[in-house]
Amino acid sequence: MDFRAITALLGGLAWDITVYYHASGHAKQIVSKPVDRKGDGMPNLVWKKEYAIGIDSIDEQHKAILMVFNSFLLRADADSYATSYRDLGRLIDEHFAHEEMIMRKYKLPNSTEHKAWHARIREDYKNSANDEVNERTIGRMRGRLYTWIVNHILNDEMDRGIAIHLRRMGVYQK
Repeated sequence: MDFRAITALLGGLAWDITVYYHASGHAKQIVSKPVDRKGDGMPNLVWKKEYAIGIDSIDEQHKAILMVFNSFLLRADADSYATSYRDLGRLIDEHFAHEEMIMRKYKLPNSTEHKAWHARIREDYKNSANDEVNERTIGRMRGRLYTWIVNHILNDEMDRGIAIHLRRMGVYQK
């Protein structure tokens, strides 16, 4: 997925995003439009430069995940929530696969723990995607995702560890 296409649209606004997929499961087209989201009780997660870890590809993916999550919060009915939840899951899975490729390529220490954490998130996501979608499960999905995104993107020491290791190797400079 070309995460730059998504993140070029950022600007502190919430966006209604639809992701179209190839049969292979990879994103082929992203359609978006800004929306006014007020009064739903859950704040937008807006990218700030202090969230950057210094690896452009991972930072761009993190920005895209925040943006798609904000779009997920806009969904008003069970069908659109379920579709949006699956789309966000695919994006997160692609992000994890990218991080794991970097860990393998550069033989990063602690990658076993990091991949195990990814596996737990993937399993939890997969299990909750099969839940019956109703008001209660939608609230649980939103809360679970919000917590994960805040912990992974805004406060994640594991991803910062990847960046530190790669800078020490001279692969990325901040």
